[in-house]
Parts: sequence; C-alpha cells; structure tokens
Amino acid sequence: WFIDRAIFNIDYLVVCLLLMPFGAITVAAGMGSILVIDIIFAFAPAYHFSLASVVHSIKDLFSLEPGFLAIEAGKVTAIVLLGTLSMFLSIRKTGSAIVVMVTCLSFTILLTLLDMGLSANSIRERDGYAIKTNIAASSVKNLWLALSTADNDILEQHSQPTHSAARVLGTSGDIAVEDFQTLILIAVESLGEFSNHELQGFQMEPILSLEGHAGIVLNTGTVPFEGSTVPGELRELCGIRMLAVHPDISILPVDECLPRVLGRSGYRSWAIHGFIGTLFSRNRWYPALAFDNIWFAPELDARIDGANRCGIAFHGICDTDVWKMIAELKSSDPGAKKFIYWLTLTAHLPVGSAGKPGSTACSRYEELAGNPELCSLVLQQRQFLSEIANSARRGELSDTRIVLVGDHSPPFLDKDSRSLYSSDHVPYADLKIR
Repeated sequence: WFIDRAIFNIDYLVVCLLLMPFGAITVAAGMGSILVIDIIFAFAPAYHFSLASVVHSIKDLFSLEPGFLAIEAGKVTAIVLLGTLSMFLSIRKTGSAIVVMVTCLSFTILLTLLDMGLSANSIRERDGYAIKTNIAASSVKNLWLALSTADNDILEQHSQPTHSAARVLGTSGDIAVEDFQTLILIAVESLGEFSNHELQGFQMEPILSLEGHAGIVLNTGTVPFEGSTVPGELRELCGIRMLAVHPDISILPVDECLPRVLGRSGYRSWAIHGFIGTLFSRNRWYPALAFDNIWFAPELDARIDGANRCGIAFHGICDTDVWKMIAELKSSDPGAKKFIYWLTLTAHLPVGSAGKPGSTACSRYEELAGNPELCSLVLQQRQFLSEIANSARRGELSDTRIVLVGDHSPPFLDKDSRSLYSSDHVPYADLKIR
C-alpha cells in the first residue's frame, strides 16, 4: 500500500530479541502488542492525524472496507510471524542461554543505533532521513509522547478563527455581496497544491479552462490547511482552526457556521457525503451545525437508482453519481434558495486506477510517469473537476456559486510523493455562474 517502511523495524526486532530468552509465549504476547502499536502508528500520517487523535478514533478503523482491512492486516501479520519464527529458531538452536542473551542484547544495541542515525524517529523528522532508504525505524517513543498528551488533545479541544475559501459565502456573518440562488461548497478529498506550477495547472486544467467562458467568473487561490479531513471541514464550514477528528459539539461556534449564517438569509441547507455517518462522528456534529438535510450513503442509495460504489479503503457512493444527484437537486424547486455542502470520497487514498501511469496524460510529466499512485490520483482529480466544468458549460448550473477547496494535501506515506505538494496550503476555485 505504497507505505515507506523500514528495512528493519526496530519495534518488532527489539521486542522479539529482548523477550526471546523468556520463552515463546512471552515473545508472542510482546509481538502481538507491538503489532497493535504499529498499526496505530502507521494509521496516523495516512490521515494527517496526531497520534492522540488516532488513539481516540481507533474504532474508526472498523469503518474501513472489510476486504481491504483483512488483506492489509493479513500481510502485516504474516510477515511478523514468519520473521519472529525464523529468528526464534535460529537463535534457539544454539542451546546456550548466555549466547542467546548476548546475541539479543548486541542486536538490540546495534539496531537502536541504526534507528537513531539513519531513519525517521522522535529525534529526526519523518521527512529528514539521513539517507533515502529508511533503514531502521521505531515508533515506541513517538507513541509514548502521543499517549502522554492524548487527554489534553482530546479533552481540551479549542477553536480559533482561521482563513477559509468559503468565507466568500458568508462565514463573516454577512451574505456575499452577489446573491446567488444556489450556493455549493465542495470539500475535495486529497486535493493538494503542487509546488510545481505546471503540475498544478495540469491537475486543475478542467476548471481553469472555464475562465473567460460566457457568464462565468473564476477566481483561484490557496488557503492554509492543518490536520486531517475533519479539521478541513470545520475550517470551511465554520471558519475555525480546530484540530479534532471527533469535535466537541458544545464548543462549536454553531451560529457562525454556514448553515446558520445562510439560513438567516433564507437558504435551505444540505450536507452530503458518500460514506457512512458514524465515521468521525459526522452523524453527530453535522446535525449540531443545523443542516436542514443530511444525506450519507444510506440516504443517497435511496435517492440514486443503481448507485455505483467507489473507493478501496472507504467504499462508498461514487462522486460521479453524487454530483449528478446534486445537479438534479439544484434544478428542483427552482424558486428556493439552496446551500449544498458536499464532502467528496472517491479520491481517498489509496485510489483505484484512473488511467495507466504510462498513458499520454501522465507521461508528459516526469513526476507522474514514474509514480503509478500519484498518476492515478491526479487523473482522478481531473476526472472529478471535468464533471463540474462540463455541467457548467452545459448550462446546468445557472445562478450558482461553487467553491471547490481541498481538505488537505494527499497523505502519501512516501516522502518523495509528499514533497511534491505544499505542506501547509491547499488550492481552491470560486466559480460564479450567471
């Protein structure tokens, strides 16, 4: 799953070596414990989480597609068991407790020195490897630091104002100067800002091509991001910085969030997401923001005939089907003012194949031609943006203002892919369609 793993995993090897003299049962118990820790640690950067948030959200692992979860867990478990067994048998064969003790302690010291000198750990940042290959890594200290601060991170949630793309829709408390019949805010999963302007232009080309089109005014830019998807949603819906994946409803500034602000100007509101509502407690905090209608996968299934499923880890309603439904919703009851918020899903990593990496589109750019996952993600984003642009060209979005904005940069676990994007800004596009 394109994870930049260490050649030697300090956690497994150290635990195995230190516990081996005490017997197989002790080794098995230690290895099982470290497997859980490793899953938690690996899960964190994949979603721009702090480790404390992962500890609090561990139940959300069970919202992953069961087949995907079983395959990935099976791979990890098989490798751990085979590695443990081979080391156990090779050292046990000596028959000397002293030799086993000395060997285990020597390897432990050696591996720890390798960890401190040549790979990412609590001393050296994840993107600061001494050499390109991650030789030996440990997450124990990082996990201990996260656990020691978890209560503060979870129980003392706080919010502060921040810059958002959706402020133009009324986050300041006043409706935008230009009044549109329909307002659509789209938080686009993993839409990042490439540092390379050519790559960014290629990714956003379908939307940029609308510039100068009759009746369409286009503005683009970037906004700061921090954290995972939920902080990105709160940034846009409420104009706040709140680094929580399960936000405390009691401290959300509900009256300053878009559903209430726009509701005071006569807009009826919808919140739409193609996955289940229990993930990250959206079924609790979406209603707290006072949306008039909230549609997750079950509700969308009832409204979309033959809805297709997309996504590998989170398997939900395809963005293409959801967009068609939103376009129909916009056209229904033409006299009503509507505010539609939509969190997309299909571009969640890992993405399915949206085109061959060696295709003409990707081969034009060196960074994409040799990176299948990155190529698939960019093609997926282009396909999604093309759906929006085509609807605008066909005249299906008259008297509509659309703000598209990334929730966070793509959370690739290999630093080469991650380094292609801005680490603190995401792009947005503001479309005014008359």
